[in-house]
Amino acid sequence: MLVWKAARERATEVRKNYGLSTPVDLHHLCEQLGISVWAGDLKGVSGLILKEPGKDADIYLERTDTYTRQRFTLAHELGHYFERLEASDDEYSFRDEETLREERSSTYGLMEFYADEFAGELLMPEEEFLQIYKARGLTGASSHFRVSPSAVKKRKDRLEKSRIAQGKK
Repeated sequence: MLVWKAARERATEVRKNYGLSTPVDLHHLCEQLGISVWAGDLKGVSGLILKEPGKDADIYLERTDTYTRQRFTLAHELGHYFERLEASDDEYSFRDEETLREERSSTYGLMEFYADEFAGELLMPEEEFLQIYKARGLTGASSHFRVSPSAVKKRKDRLEKSRIAQGKK
């Protein structure tokens, strides 16, 4: 299965299994999963997730990032969590640099792409996103999903590419 498709399907399962609605309460989801969320000075890193064997995961967010940036980063880190959970991996850590910087460098690999696609679908489910975007535009979608305008743009672009690849419009 394609990475973007697997990530989106997993996010849809998580929304369904945990009864999530828009806007997703990510902190409540983390509580349900036993994940602690911390904010601090991460020095150039937007977020990271640490999981030690036999312990619950911890997610760290850059405290100076905007609310919407922290929100997307938290959803992204949850993407890493669920991807590793599916792989039965009990020990890992991921550091996420600023998204644009990663996409331009060699460090933006499949796991980062998976986590971004997971976050996009978790926060902005495809059908709802398309309806809201069509009715309310960039600013309205940003407000509705509590994400940044740049996250809305990226979601729209990626959905368009995948819909074209699937022969949809």
